Amino acid sequence: MKKIVLSLTLVASLYADHFNMPKTTNTTYQNECGSCHMAFQPSFLNQGAWKKIMLNLNKHFEVDASLEQVDQQTILQYLMENANSRLKNPNNEISITKLPWFMHEHKRLQARATANPKIKTLSNCMACHTRADKNDYDEDNVRIPR
Repeated sequence: MKKIVLSLTLVASLYADHFNMPKTTNTTYQNECGSCHMAFQPSFLNQGAWKKIMLNLNKHFEVDASLEQVDQQTILQYLMENANSRLKNPNNEISITKLPWFMHEHKRLQARATANPKIKTLSNCMACHTRADKNDYDEDNVRIPR
């Protein structure tokens, strides 16, 4: 019985790393990044990936998302302080949807979600995780649009 409880506790703690993310708390980050898409929780990526994103904002997923220098520095500092240091991302992949943990969690939905005009892309977290902006990815609150 002890082994089962210990195993369940370990699995729950690993699961929690991806689904109980710290909330986004930086106003500059929320306002600047959140003006185009959900301000993703900083713990979705490691420091290397966030740095790669922030130093290439002029080519941010085929869009020029350049910021004033002071805002860029403020956001970069916030992301560095709150990035996920335990995330396995050796190539500093910047696309959250290409990370192994994300692909594992969404593998059954990818084709269905991307074909849905209300979702379009798996990076549109809010389409299904309606409380993602409030740090709630609980499967009880998932709604796949029809």
